[in-house]
Parts: sequence; C-alpha cells; structure tokens
Amino acid sequence: MDRGKDFLSKAMSRALGAFAVPVDDLPAYKPYRKGTVEALNGAVEEMLLVSLPGYTRRARPAQAYRPDLVEDLLPYPDFVKVLLDWVAWWNTEHRPSGLTGGRTPAQAWEADPTPVEDVPEERLAFFALDDDGRIRKITTNGVSWRRRAYIADWMAGHVGTKVRLRYLPHFDGRIEVFSTEGWGPAPGQRLSPCPGSVRAGPER
Repeated sequence: MDRGKDFLSKAMSRALGAFAVPVDDLPAYKPYRKGTVEALNGAVEEMLLVSLPGYTRRARPAQAYRPDLVEDLLPYPDFVKVLLDWVAWWNTEHRPSGLTGGRTPAQAWEADPTPVEDVPEERLAFFALDDDGRIRKITTNGVSWRRRAYIADWMAGHVGTKVRLRYLPHFDGRIEVFSTEGWGPAPGQRLSPCPGSVRAGPER
C-alpha cells in the first residue's frame, strides 16, 4: 500500500479487510515496489500532461522561463475531457509492451477469467469513508460536526431524526449524512461548509 495518509487510514483498512486483504504499507521512497502504478502515472505525464498548457516541468531554454498565460489554460471541464479521451485511447488502442500478444489493456481485461461482481450503489455508501462512531440528531441548525453546522433543504421536517456522518479520511471539508431511520437521500447527502460561515448547503 502507498504510504499516503488516505491509504493508511482505518477506513481503508476496514474496507480491504472486508475482502480479507491485509494491508502492508510500503517502505518510503521505494516507487519500484509499486512499479505498475508508477509506470502508468509516468505515462500520463510524459504522453499527455507535458503537452498541455500550464505544465510546469517542461524543458525550457535557460533564462527564458515564462509562465503560460492564465487565459491559455484549459477550463476544468475541457481538461477532464482531454484526460478521459486519453484514457480511452490507452485502454482501447495503445498496446503496452508488458502485455503479451500485442493486446490492448481492454483486450487483456476482457480475456481475464476472474469473475467480476457488480455491487449495488447503496451497499457502497459507507465504503472507504471514515466514521467517528457517533449517532447525531438533526437540529434546527442542521448537523453539528467539528464545530461546524451543516444544513440542507432536505433536512426540513426531520428535526430530531438520528443520523450518522461519514467523511473522507484526512479531509474534513466535506461530509455525507446518512439517516438511521430508513429515509432520506441515497446513498448519502454530501455537504460542504461555506467559507467564512458555519452553515452549509449541499454541494452542487
């Protein structure tokens, strides 16, 4: 396992433990121990990111550094489309040297006899999210967590309802609220705190 805090969190250990997978964190600064992932990350950078405006590690003549103009940078939706197009090309057209028979990654995936089971979305609601174990109640201020109040329109009429919170490990700027009484958004309602305020509405 990579040594990132998210990967070494208790939530991740529990999630993998559900599949009887033991967690063994890798030694620091040993990228070759997870070479497949590092090679793919390197391919993304060397084959795609380096060609995009705003790439900061591009080779330039000495004394000639000039940052790319902001107006030249890709808007986020355009960047996502470029990245997804590259992923589609990698999976369906590129033929990595590590795959036998000159296959594409998609062909290798389809040829793998390992069974794949689709899991219903509602069963994944708590998967890999952390939980402090507390049962809370919705109040007129919403739900309180870490000295912040989170509130959303769908909470109206549910004051006193018991809920549980889940959140990404080591990232407390966003939570998901789950009712313990069989109602409410499924699998969870995601909320984000508003800057400079203790209240928040649902993320759009």
